[in-house]
Amino acid sequence: MNNKRQPLRRICAVLIGIVFFVAGLLKLQDPVGAGLVVKEYFNFFHVAFLEGISKPLGTLMAFVETVCGFMLMAGVARKVTAMLTMALTAFFTVITILLVIFNPVMDCGCFGEAIHLSHAQTLIKNIVICGLCAAAFLPLGKISERPDAVRTLATISVVIALAVFGTWSWLRIPSVDFMAFKPGAILRSAADDASSDTFFIYSRGSQEGAFTGDRMPDSTWTYQRLESSGADEYFAGGDRVDLPVRNVDGEYCDDLLTDGNVLLFSVYDDLSSQKWMDLSNAVAEAAAADFSCFVLMSDASLAPMELSDMALSADRKTILMLNRSNGGATWAQDGVIIRKWASSNLPDMDGWFETIEKDADASRMEFIRRGRLRLEGFALYSMLLMIL
Repeated sequence: MNNKRQPLRRICAVLIGIVFFVAGLLKLQDPVGAGLVVKEYFNFFHVAFLEGISKPLGTLMAFVETVCGFMLMAGVARKVTAMLTMALTAFFTVITILLVIFNPVMDCGCFGEAIHLSHAQTLIKNIVICGLCAAAFLPLGKISERPDAVRTLATISVVIALAVFGTWSWLRIPSVDFMAFKPGAILRSAADDASSDTFFIYSRGSQEGAFTGDRMPDSTWTYQRLESSGADEYFAGGDRVDLPVRNVDGEYCDDLLTDGNVLLFSVYDDLSSQKWMDLSNAVAEAAAADFSCFVLMSDASLAPMELSDMALSADRKTILMLNRSNGGATWAQDGVIIRKWASSNLPDMDGWFETIEKDADASRMEFIRRGRLRLEGFALYSMLLMIL
């Protein structure tokens, strides 16, 4: 009977492994996003004082989830992997039950920014995985161990590759951008249709509120999206996206972002003196290459004097969605987002000149293609090692 169940056990284990591997890899390629999810959980459990470890903890959890998924698919260290999988699944399920009960305004973050699930959908997913765990691993004593030197070496190779991939992602931006401000998205100027039927949607805790351009909330509210009663869709969820920005006088000036070649430098956290100097140099060099440069901050009045003329205020969450790198740059041409850079790989002056001379559509497609190849190539590498 046990031998007859072994194929079913392996199928269930592989199915769980696929979910873990994909979910973990999607979060590992976006450490900032993984950290934001952990931060939301810290806030939910009223331990916000731990938010300083949100990013490293989120990255570590994504790394463990991805490794666990690969080991399940490869069938390595089956009993240890089974116990780790059941512990993680039980942990995630308990948290999800609490989310369903209290229904906070937050995303579970199971698949990063790629797939968004409601709390109920997340609970159903976890219950299904619990069922698969029962079929795959219980009783634990019946799990057959099959030591395999080749698969063990393959697992070690994947763990090393994952560490390299995670480190690269930590220093750069996500290989594949699943957010609203991904390359190809079109920035829409709120000034073009600012009227009584256009509303800025902000949230505070579990509360959402609609505000008009002449009646905006205080800093305790967080910008979410723009809605228009005459629109067929929320633009923040489609190809056209809203990036509300204000100058130092508090006036909305979104139209500045949709004219010609624009570089938007994202500053969502404070920078060191050296980082501010590097950013100022990058802005000056890009401006010399005929880019219109703007620095997006939560409070434009805090910008250094040399950047004060091009500093604009925006919601911190929006700045993070635009570019995950603090001090990173986003290129938009006539309102169409072309590509992005992390602060660690901003071009020099010659690079900015070369960039602006390139065909924008070709640059956008090349940027998207390279990112997909990086993520998909790593996944394919892992799959090839698994089937050895």
